[in-house]
Amino acid sequence: MREAARDKSANAVLIKVNQAGTVSAAEQACQEGLRCGFGTIVSARSAETEDTSIVHLAIGWRAGQLKVGSFSRSERMAKWNEGLRIEEALGSKALFAGLEAMRPGRRPDPPDALNADGGD
Repeated sequence: MREAARDKSANAVLIKVNQAGTVSAAEQACQEGLRCGFGTIVSARSAETEDTSIVHLAIGWRAGQLKVGSFSRSERMAKWNEGLRIEEALGSKALFAGLEAMRPGRRPDPPDALNADGGD
């Protein structure tokens, strides 16, 4: 990623947790992408279940984007609904990156409530 950032040959990284080897390796890749100023996207896997862990990882890692698919299947709806529940629980502390998520390196600062150790 550092080489791609230096060469300006990429500006985003897609993190597939199930393909990274470990959750820790996936988090390291996500954080490196953020350090490089890349747009970061955490992606659910194909043939997914209704487990919502991926939503928590994407939000906790401040990925900026989550790829889970359209609203057409129950396992996808479970993830979208979990994201909405988290947003509701955070209230005014929730961060919506909007178009900033599409502009690598120009992401808004996270709110104080969501600190680097996982927030409250």
